[in-house]
Parts: sequence; C-alpha cells; structure tokens
Amino acid sequence: MIGDLVSYLIEDLFEIVSKNKESLREKISKLMEKIDAEKVKAPWLKYLAKEKNINHAASDGSANFIEYKGFVLYVIAAKAIGKINDDLIIESNFDIDILHPYRKTADRIRFYMSMFEKKVSLKFLQKHKSELFILDGSILGDLIRPAAYERLPNKVQRKFIIDNYLEIIRKSIESNEFHRLLSKDYTNEIIAKTPKNKIDSVIYLEYLENLLTLKELLQHEDTVIGISKTSRTNNYFRNIHIPDMAIFEEYCRIPGFSKPISVELENLDRYKRRFPILDEEIREIPISLFYARFTKKSPVLKFEYIGEPDKERAKEILDILALGVVEGYPYLLRKAHREVLITRKNIEQIAKILGLYEKTGREML
Repeated sequence: MIGDLVSYLIEDLFEIVSKNKESLREKISKLMEKIDAEKVKAPWLKYLAKEKNINHAASDGSANFIEYKGFVLYVIAAKAIGKINDDLIIESNFDIDILHPYRKTADRIRFYMSMFEKKVSLKFLQKHKSELFILDGSILGDLIRPAAYERLPNKVQRKFIIDNYLEIIRKSIESNEFHRLLSKDYTNEIIAKTPKNKIDSVIYLEYLENLLTLKELLQHEDTVIGISKTSRTNNYFRNIHIPDMAIFEEYCRIPGFSKPISVELENLDRYKRRFPILDEEIREIPISLFYARFTKKSPVLKFEYIGEPDKERAKEILDILALGVVEGYPYLLRKAHREVLITRKNIEQIAKILGLYEKTGREML
C-alpha cells in the first residue's frame, strides 16, 4: 500500500517537471546570460600542477545521533591521516555520550564534530612534521558560522562563564589536551550555578572553546589550508548573484587556478561584529582564497590559506596535492572522509549495545 502511494507521488512529480521543463530551463539560462565570459576568465590562470612527494596530511569528522524523548545519544569521530616520510600515519578522536539537558541538538553536535576535527588536527601536528595540513571546509566559514551562539546568554551570564572557565580551557589547550571536549567537564556545574537560561550558558562555553581551539590551530599558518567542495560565496564576482565556484566551474574549463585574493575579516562589512574573546587577534588573521581544478574534467575546489595573496603559494599548494589527487580531489582528504563516516546503522548498533529501547517519538512516521 505504501509502495503504491510512493509510486503515485513520483509519477505526479515527473508529470509536473515535464509540464514546467521549459520555464525552468529558461530561468537557468537567464541567470547565466548576464555573465561576461571574458571577465570571468580574466582572473583564471592556466596551470598544470607538478607532483611533489612532500609530507602532508588531512582531517575530517563525522557525527550521528538518535534523539529519544528525554535525551540524545550521539557519536562523534574525527580522524587525521598523513603521508609522512612515505608512511601512512593516523590519529583519531572519538566521543560517545548522552546530551542532556539538550537544545539545538543538530547544531550542537555538528559544532562538537567541528571542534573534534580541529583537535585531532592539532594532535597530529603536535606529533608529526607536515608541510601541508588540509582541513575539510572553509576556515573563514568556521570563524563566522558559530556567531549565533555568541549572545544567547545575557551579559551577566557571559561574564560569569568567561571569569570562571575561560582560563581553565585556555590552559588545557595550551597543554596540548586535544583528545576531548573540555567544556563538557563543567556542564553540570554551570547548570547548578546559573539561575536561568542554563543551557545557553553551557553552549556559550562550548563556543568559547571552539574559538580557542581554532586560534591554536591557525598558529600553524604556514601549514594549514582549508578545502571546500561546495561554496556559496561570491568574493570574486560581487555583482553577480551566483557563487564564484559555480561561475568558475562553468566558464573556466582548463586546469589552473584563480588569482588569489584577500578576505581579511577586518575588511568585510558583514563581519563587523566583535568576537567575545581574541577579537583583535582573530581580525588580524590574513586569509587568502583561490579556486582551482587539477584537470579539465575535475571539479573546481575552493582553497583558503593563512597569508597574503600569492600566486606562488597557490602553485606550491597545488603541487603538493597533485601527487594524490583522485577524481579531482585530494586523496588523503577523501580517505579521511571515508574512514571516519558514522552511519545510521552504526549508531543504532551502539544504542542496541547500550540497551536503549526507549521510544524516540518517530515510530509512528
């Protein structure tokens, strides 16, 4: 019966698509027709990367959770994989825990995963010498994305968190404690001492730990880069309301890269907000970006690094990664992603081991 309903639904959708095919195609064409192809190609530099066998590494993370009626079971994994002196080196971080009390579950667990990726990266860099370390995703995005957490508790609560816990977290990070989420140690204490909006204060400390961890990672400025498979930013073509990545993908088919540009936080109007800690240090971090594709058929990727715009730095990055490119994507980053993936089946097996059979509220769906 359900199978028949699904079949009817798909048939209806196909019929609607067929009826609207031409109008949808017309909308896509209109988006592209205002683009001057020559202007788009102007910053694109033809370059075929030269393979270099140099120590480099990459990290990625994964998370999954089951939301029960009274708590959340979550699992997080992060892995850093490096090719060091022709040996494959792996560092891992894992966290299996109960989130209670909970709020903003999906956001917080993604936030935890992001922190674990940074921590496993720091663990790797602490132990092994790497000429290049690849982060999965955007450095700039990681700096600005958690801003929503920043002002959840009131001013008094924020001051209480900073006065009582910030220095403890800072010292732990400076002591190379990179294997766990430090702020979780103080969850119960914060709840007991906070009169209202208790969970907001807990989340605020988690946010501060993330900023401290990110700042520590960015100290490795000659090594760390961020690579994104997708991006919605338009730093190159601000007057065209289409992401730079999509434009370069369409119009710049030859192997090469875009001339690097600067995206310092201090120069971007939409980032005029103040960070609650490390504001001056974070704002002074120079971040440069460029887009590149390794072959004619490979996808365009977004690259970010710490430093001023420099074509030779872009070439150096591409040369190091060229030796291990699979289907246009760095091998170590691809390997880290595949090895760290936590599936729904994995977390359901963990729940079964723990004897968790409580109803989740989704059984009727």
